Amino acid sequence: MKTITSANAILILTVEELYPSGVQIEKFASDDAFSSDNVTIAEVRMGVDGQLAAGYTPAPIPFKISLEADSDSIEYLRNIANNQRLNKTTYSITASISIPALGKEFTLINGILTEVPSILNAKKVLEPTQWGFTFEDVNDSTI
Repeated sequence: MKTITSANAILILTVEELYPSGVQIEKFASDDAFSSDNVTIAEVRMGVDGQLAAGYTPAPIPFKISLEADSDSIEYLRNIANNQRLNKTTYSITASISIPALGKEFTLINGILTEVPSILNAKKVLEPTQWGFTFEDVNDSTI
């Protein structure tokens, strides 16, 4: 039986201008390490005669990383956000994800950091932080 653990997943972000060698993101939130929503890749219409018409449409890929409030990796993400604000620009990001349990690797290509937490959410303990990205494409391969 195969395992479906995500506990040994590895995520590396590369930003050519800031982290050309890539940085490993660590200390994910326990209930939501990283995630992506489904994307709509086709537009479909029904003609008045009952015939279906459809066409492929490219779609941006949303991606979220959730980190515990005390994760050292937050500094990397804050640095990207601060540089975007300071320089009034965006940086192209590549995310490489290795999931050994499935023998798969995913590469998210030409992404932008698009959502950042304004402050930490404090409850009994500090809540995880969520960081939103939008990518142009994703490739997957077998390791």
